Amino acid sequence: MSKLRPVMSNRYEKAADELLRTFSADTGDRLVPKMRLADVVDIDLLDDQAPRDRWFALSTHLDFVMLDQDSGLPKFAVEMDGRQHWTDLGQRRRDSIKDRICEDAELPLLRVTSNFVTASGRWPLLSYAVEAFYRSEAFFEAQENGLVPYDEPFYHGSFITPTDDGSGALFSTFDAVAIQDLWKLHREGRLPRPLPNVFRVRPEEDRGVRAIAYLPVAKDRYLISETRVRNFRFQGISPHDLAEEICVVDIANAAADWLAGKPVAYNSTAMRNKAAEIQQLIDNGQVGGASGGSSNVEGSEEFTIQFSNFGR
Repeated sequence: MSKLRPVMSNRYEKAADELLRTFSADTGDRLVPKMRLADVVDIDLLDDQAPRDRWFALSTHLDFVMLDQDSGLPKFAVEMDGRQHWTDLGQRRRDSIKDRICEDAELPLLRVTSNFVTASGRWPLLSYAVEAFYRSEAFFEAQENGLVPYDEPFYHGSFITPTDDGSGALFSTFDAVAIQDLWKLHREGRLPRPLPNVFRVRPEEDRGVRAIAYLPVAKDRYLISETRVRNFRFQGISPHDLAEEICVVDIANAAADWLAGKPVAYNSTAMRNKAAEIQQLIDNGQVGGASGGSSNVEGSEEFTIQFSNFGR
């Protein structure tokens, strides 16, 4: 019996390793898996008010660390979070310590779940987020060289990429194709509205970042999507942007299923309940942003969502 253990413990880590190595090959940066946190962050410079952080950094690792090809300094880290990272209080507490140490060291840390390594929308979500990091890096370098004004903010979706068939170009957001498809269906008269309403819900005690979306498709029929992603502090893209874009992709997929005759739509009772939940979140100051169509859900005034406490 071998006394050795595989470095990659499951197929999701193997898939993440494969995706990240494509960036390593393209940029010359070096990908290192299972790197001890104390070898990434100078523990001698950790906050003296949290002495346990030193021992924690010595005893835990980061799943993946990307090192700069020239300096050897860490550029960013990626953590693959399983189900226990949502449900286990002890694990969530350890995650918070790791987040704090990386934030203090100014090390961007991307937290992803298993669905990030599978194709969804235009790219696997992991590839999409890491691509946003490298685009931001190039953007900030261009600002340093005077090629981009210093007061121009970076936005990951401001880049143009060609379509898969080469017939045109789209903005580089994860949901760009979904938005194009929804508009096409609306112009053809197959959907009453082109875009869903999307609400961004603020993080709730390490429970992640949520986005909720809805789209009316017929009388008494609504498509509803809710997405939750791990909260993270990463360069190039925010968890709020990512959650919103995933929701739009889910709505577009559901619209295609609905038009194909699949029973994916919800009735007015379900929509009324979801609207009440959104209203409660707004009243509690938990909704930090909204986008899309009208704030009024078509079909009945009782579905109107009031924005009097929005974003407070």
